[in-house]
Amino acid sequence: MTYSRRTIENQSDRVTLEQAEARELFRNWEYSKNRDLIRARLERAERIYGSGARDRIRSYMALMRRLTNRSVLKLFIYLHQIIRKWTNERN
Repeated sequence: MTYSRRTIENQSDRVTLEQAEARELFRNWEYSKNRDLIRARLERAERIYGSGARDRIRSYMALMRRLTNRSVLKLFIYLHQIIRKWTNERN
């Protein structure tokens, strides 16, 4: 019996590994903006996790971007409310 990376018996492991890959790539993209690195890593993921991995990882990355932007917006609104309350109490 030969070992094949493409045959994954437990699909939940694949999902977890792809999400971890997406987190790593997302943070690398935020830090370096290196398109070649991200492109190469997505190609590598396609070979490791099978066909469609590139699109799945990109969708996880897009979800992380949306959640990050939403979290920043919520934080901004919260801080704005605190500052408004603080300035009203001072006056």
